[in-house]
Amino acid sequence: MRILVAGKGFIGTSLGERLQEDHQVEYLDRSGADYQRDITQAFNLDHEFDVLIHTIGLAPGFKDEDEYRRVHVSGTRNLINCVEADHVVYLSALGAGEVDHSFFRTKKKAEDIVRDSEMIHTIIRPSTVSGR
Repeated sequence: MRILVAGKGFIGTSLGERLQEDHQVEYLDRSGADYQRDITQAFNLDHEFDVLIHTIGLAPGFKDEDEYRRVHVSGTRNLINCVEADHVVYLSALGAGEVDHSFFRTKKKAEDIVRDSEMIHTIIRPSTVSGR
């Protein structure tokens, strides 16, 4: 399977390392990736993937509402519109749409974008993520 992992942070890198044992894994990120793109800007990607795993996001409580909207909402819309894949897996957040904070509101809006796409989708809502 050809998999595109969007985001080379802790979660994206860890997932990619596990998946590359059995699949062709490529990365999209602002730097240090197979495809260096800023998802807050529209872009072109001339490759097709079986799965897009969207792990790009900002930590809760550290940014203002405009920044969350730019990355979570506009960035997700750009990924969905610019990456051709059969299935998208979106890493959201526990409490998306339920907690009255811009982080959770924008995560919910991103979920809606994923749901409204024509791709088969899986939305994961983890709570706290920890690791090395």
